[in-house]
Amino acid sequence: MNGVRHVHSGLAKPSDKSAFCGAAGLDMRAICGADPTDLHLAPLIGTLWNLQPESFLGLWQDRMQVAFIACHRLDDRVKAVLLEHPVTRPAASRVPTDETAYVMCLYGVEPDMEVLVNGSMARAIPMLLRDKARYVNLLPPMDWESYLTLLGYERFPEADSASASGTPIRAYLMDLTRENLVDKVERALPRVTGQREAQNPPDSGLTPGRADPSDGLPDAPFEETVNRVNRFLKRYHKLTQYPEYARGFLPLLPPAMHGLNDYAAVQTLMARSLAIVDRLSGGNPEERRISRILRYAYIQKIGTHEATAEFLGIPVPSYFRYLKSAIRRFAFEWIHNE
Repeated sequence: MNGVRHVHSGLAKPSDKSAFCGAAGLDMRAICGADPTDLHLAPLIGTLWNLQPESFLGLWQDRMQVAFIACHRLDDRVKAVLLEHPVTRPAASRVPTDETAYVMCLYGVEPDMEVLVNGSMARAIPMLLRDKARYVNLLPPMDWESYLTLLGYERFPEADSASASGTPIRAYLMDLTRENLVDKVERALPRVTGQREAQNPPDSGLTPGRADPSDGLPDAPFEETVNRVNRFLKRYHKLTQYPEYARGFLPLLPPAMHGLNDYAAVQTLMARSLAIVDRLSGGNPEERRISRILRYAYIQKIGTHEATAEFLGIPVPSYFRYLKSAIRRFAFEWIHNE
């Protein structure tokens, strides 16, 4: 399943509590932005397990747990626990309980397996949407928002919150009290595809040499810019010490600026870089992640890429995959915002 051999899902037994607590705690710290010391919701795992062990769904590979997700029925005992934590308090207090309601806020994955089990995790979510009920999912910045929208989830901003380190937690609501999941998906599909067409119309005005880096089409001028930007970012932290390095990156600037002296070129290149990173920091979750990676890998370089990955709380294999995408997005922004 998605490249992982013998991965299957099944409800965990109570004896597996220690495995869930151990596997989940590490990853919950890892997904909470730039502060790996943020425990996120890990302290709630044991308590919620004791209350509703049947709420945990495990994913396994060769008899070893590699991931889990939990869907807790919002009964009085669970609600009392969730009301005590600042991340879950808004959801617990705002979800109407006159009808059955569930909260999905706990999940964990073995960091090295993240890429391989994402497909299985995605398939697990619809398995949990079994009852005629309301379901609230709480997510830090990740890549799951589009998938939830495709399933028929809608944003539930009243239940948004933030982790201890300030990582935003976004809430999504699935209301199956008056509509089944199949109808939800069928109704969501035109909305999602329509949004994508609106964002990328057939005649988008993109000129040759300025292709969207995500469209999958080879584009020599863009690839040349990506390579030059990659070299530029690697030397960014040395530009003030060695301003002559800027001469090799003058082609990134408009022709009218090619005559700038070394110091002026450094200032211009740095100013444009900061503007791009700052602009992305105010975007969607994917853009915010790109901004953080670019900032701490290059703009405010904190060390090796492995150190940056640890600082950001991203598993190293995932970090290098995100880094490649971040560099391409940086190049795209550089071209389109001259």
